[in-house]
Amino acid sequence: MKINTWIEKLYQAAQNSGADEFQIIYLYTEERALELLSGNINTSMNSENQTVAIMLKKDGKIGCCESRNLDEIVIPEMIDSAIRNANIIDKAEENFFYDGKDAYASAEPYHPLAQKMASLNPIEFIKEVEKEILKADTRILPSTSVSFYTYKQKRIIKNSLGVNIEEEREKASSNACVLAQDGKYKENGWKSIYFDKKEDFNPSYLAKKAVEKAVSHLNGIKPESGPARVVFAPESLVNILQYLGHCLSAEKINKKQSQFAEKLGKTVASSIVTIIEDPLLKGGYRTSSFDNEGVPTYKKELISKGVLKTYLYSLKTAHQSGVKPTGNDADNQIGSNLRNVYIEKGTVSKEDLLKKVEKGIYIDGERGFIQGIRTNTSGDFSFSASGFLIENGEIGQPLEQFTVAGNYYQMFKDIKLIANDLEFQFNGVGSPTIWVDGLVIGGK
Repeated sequence: MKINTWIEKLYQAAQNSGADEFQIIYLYTEERALELLSGNINTSMNSENQTVAIMLKKDGKIGCCESRNLDEIVIPEMIDSAIRNANIIDKAEENFFYDGKDAYASAEPYHPLAQKMASLNPIEFIKEVEKEILKADTRILPSTSVSFYTYKQKRIIKNSLGVNIEEEREKASSNACVLAQDGKYKENGWKSIYFDKKEDFNPSYLAKKAVEKAVSHLNGIKPESGPARVVFAPESLVNILQYLGHCLSAEKINKKQSQFAEKLGKTVASSIVTIIEDPLLKGGYRTSSFDNEGVPTYKKELISKGVLKTYLYSLKTAHQSGVKPTGNDADNQIGSNLRNVYIEKGTVSKEDLLKKVEKGIYIDGERGFIQGIRTNTSGDFSFSASGFLIENGEIGQPLEQFTVAGNYYQMFKDIKLIANDLEFQFNGVGSPTIWVDGLVIGGK
């Protein structure tokens, strides 16, 4: 039975159940992963899953039942189970289904290059990448890992209020991790590609980038401890920018668990900082026309020239605050969902930015930022990083792993200059190179 036919049967059963409102969410995922480790091929993942959830609302209480078994015979059981789950809830809560009144924009998300993917042999590709890695530099150790990953997803949301939407997504990537050694010094290097550019299909491109990353960090020294001018490479800001979803979540704002509370329309960052979320970005890695609640997404400025413009509202928190939901999903432990969030690029080149810094620290890798946040309310953090000295306005000697400490909220106010090299990572977070003052380096 086709899934749309099955969902229609479940829909009819929900209509006949006496529920006030109901919603069906279907999710299909297919994942394939290969790994080449020290010359040996391992299939680390080969899965195909589909689930359907039915949520029934009666007297303000919502009961849910989820099933992986999509035989028609389970439909009455799902309805009965959802009703029982609603009945055992002590009191009604403010939970909502989207009413479907606003239009959904068209969206063109990232896709790997289809024709080239069709002719690509994954095993041959990762073997060739390993071969290129091992011959690239004598300092590369044989414990090389190369992986190949594909992912497909289909999502359907249908409810009794008129929502009936679906989307399909796919991903493809390859990751190379290498270990370089020079005397007593060892360093890891890694690089990922996403098969959306022609060069991604050349094994030597991935190999070269991974090797360069590892070798460039060999023979590092400890930086001086203390305040420093710090420059963040685009890839080092992924978790830092993603954390905005936590700090701007209306759930946290209402509980006064964020320093952005009561700051709408006020300055919270340097005047050169504009941060945008664009879920409809053409070719974006997280582009989608609706969120996990079925609410339409749209492009919005979170911070505009340093001024806070909006919080992030789910259906529940939007109702509590008397505003419209922003298409950022239900709140959870990691905050509201951000899709294609980025710092707007500046006007100077990376090279000119470094010249203006003259002397400082260049961070090209962040480790443990989320774990290093003490509390969301305080915003104080400490995390490990990799990088280089900035000497005479250029990237200089590599550094041993060091720590970076500061305050999350203050950091945005201390951004001094933004380069024009905006770059997106695969999780939909983008940033140019930025210069931040006020951070403290822990070294020798």
